[in-house]
Amino acid sequence: MREVRSPKYKSIPLWIAIGLAACAAFAATLSPTAATEATDYPWCVSRENNLDCFYATRQQCEATASGIGGCAPNPRVLFPQPRPSRFRDLAR
Repeated sequence: MREVRSPKYKSIPLWIAIGLAACAAFAATLSPTAATEATDYPWCVSRENNLDCFYATRQQCEATASGIGGCAPNPRVLFPQPRPSRFRDLAR
């Protein structure tokens, strides 16, 4: 009879796979929630019919806009739209 040899590469032990899955799940909970929320900054650089609204102060906007455009207040901050309620949709 021939001798049965073990494969050259063994499979990953179950406890290592469980540990890696637990680490991945923990790392997913550490992701910042602010990255998923939109922020409406009050100042925008206006250039070529585009508004780039990424500035918290007028000074930041002016420093970026010098030579490429001007600064304008963010219309989304000036005229906020009411956000739909999720609970209103559930009541129907």
